[in-house]
Amino acid sequence: MNISEFASKYNLRLQYDPSDGTHVIASRDGQAHIYEYGSGLLAVMIMPRTNNAYGWRSARRAFESVGMEIRQSGDTEGAATFDPTDRKQVQVALKHARVRPKRTMSAAQLAAFERMRANQGVPCGV
Repeated sequence: MNISEFASKYNLRLQYDPSDGTHVIASRDGQAHIYEYGSGLLAVMIMPRTNNAYGWRSARRAFESVGMEIRQSGDTEGAATFDPTDRKQVQVALKHARVRPKRTMSAAQLAAFERMRANQGVPCGV
């Protein structure tokens, strides 16, 4: 599974990284991202903005507990690879990367939105 298939399966936002011409799934706060590692593996990189090592140490312990392989391990940041078909590894990677699925509207919200759009052209009080 490549990065675009992974993003569409889990309803994640894929971003283009012009610095190296690849696609990544970035975290909400920009402190982590998921990228394609090769040979059917994806990787998660944790890069906190502070020099606090707690975030990486916590993530590393969680990654190792589900069988993810640590590829880089620094004092405050690191990277681990995971199998995108292993549900437990995916859950841990998404949790520690702080990646959330794109929001989607329910059927009721979509119907209300369509009614609102249809009524925008009609003047009030007519």
